[in-house]
Amino acid sequence: MKSASRSFQRLRFVPLFGLLAAAMAQAGPPQPAPVQVNLAGESTVAQWQARTLEIHGLLRTGKSRNAIDAADSLVREITQQAAARTDLAQLLAEPLSLRAVARAGAGKDREALWDFQMAMALWPGLDRARLTGLGAGGARLATLLDEAEKREVTFALAAETIAHRKSEVTPPKPQRHDSPLYPESLQTVMKQGVAEIRFTLDEKGLLQSPQLVANNGQNALFLLACMQAVRDWRFTPAKLRGEPIAVSYSLVLNYHR
Repeated sequence: MKSASRSFQRLRFVPLFGLLAAAMAQAGPPQPAPVQVNLAGESTVAQWQARTLEIHGLLRTGKSRNAIDAADSLVREITQQAAARTDLAQLLAEPLSLRAVARAGAGKDREALWDFQMAMALWPGLDRARLTGLGAGGARLATLLDEAEKREVTFALAAETIAHRKSEVTPPKPQRHDSPLYPESLQTVMKQGVAEIRFTLDEKGLLQSPQLVANNGQNALFLLACMQAVRDWRFTPAKLRGEPIAVSYSLVLNYHR
């Protein structure tokens, strides 16, 4: 794994509903590198699908930690072998969603929610109904997703008020922002790219609910690396008359090799 150029540091905050605090930097569209890539064949994909069924079995029997290890291993393998497949996003979303269930079952609520939301961002066709029958982890994750949706509704209502008082808002400030670690396999399929990710930045200075914005044509490995990196970024929260508030926040991250 390696980090690419750090041309994502400029940030701008605008306190509006549906607002962006955008970190805009110039970058061209991703360009394929003139390197031959060995695609994972259909037999390999069939093996991965069989392993997802095994993870389902671990989750149904409450073996959350074993399921985390199995899902981690599968995500790594897909990352290494499927960089150039056109169905990469879907291939990654499946084990990510199962890792989310496993982490929920192991009491890792924030990591579980982020994993599932990353999976949904990569593959919008991901169905929450698949959580049914996946044991206590599936039930817990369904609850976390419901709670997250309620928070987003509350935030949307509050944001309408904040929009009329933007002169009283103190913008958030980044405190910790590590560079994304991009897999070596990404170098074989991309020379450069740009990802815009929108979040809710909560009252504690934590990013919640990642959503990809206008990232058509970007490689899923690049997008996943970006979302994984920013999960642990920390901010001084925005404040309204000295009181911390949740705001919408957007980041743009560039990749150059």
